[in-house]
Amino acid sequence: EAIETYDELGHRLQRGAASHGLGVLNYRLGNYEAALQNFHDAVAIAEEMGTLKNAGMTLNGLGNLYMSLGRLDEAQKSYERMVKDFEKTAGGELFYGLIRPYVRALVEADQRDRAMDAIEFLKKRKVLDLGPGSILGLEMNKLLGRLN
Repeated sequence: EAIETYDELGHRLQRGAASHGLGVLNYRLGNYEAALQNFHDAVAIAEEMGTLKNAGMTLNGLGNLYMSLGRLDEAQKSYERMVKDFEKTAGGELFYGLIRPYVRALVEADQRDRAMDAIEFLKKRKVLDLGPGSILGLEMNKLLGRLN
């Protein structure tokens, strides 16, 4: 009902947020096809409205859904799109919202090469301060320790 109401009122941002929320709910309930549609709608609206942070958060959910379905290539593409969106908005959210959970999931799935590729992708983009003494640098070192 919320989606229809926001459509009728022309409230695109709220419509996108409702699609994202419904995607999360459908994902948790195991309604994966519905969740995919909800997430794709939410990303399209966020990009249309120029709210890259919203698009990034939804791409994270979409990537997590693809990971759950074992569709690793599609998950990687979603996460890479998220990186591009988040590098324009915030670095810490990128690391804690995407890189750390994604790499941990890959390590648990015995996909160490993919995990290292994800870390290298992030390092090449030079989005985060990963220097010695930085909080994110220390967190990255912990993450790299899990790969060894």
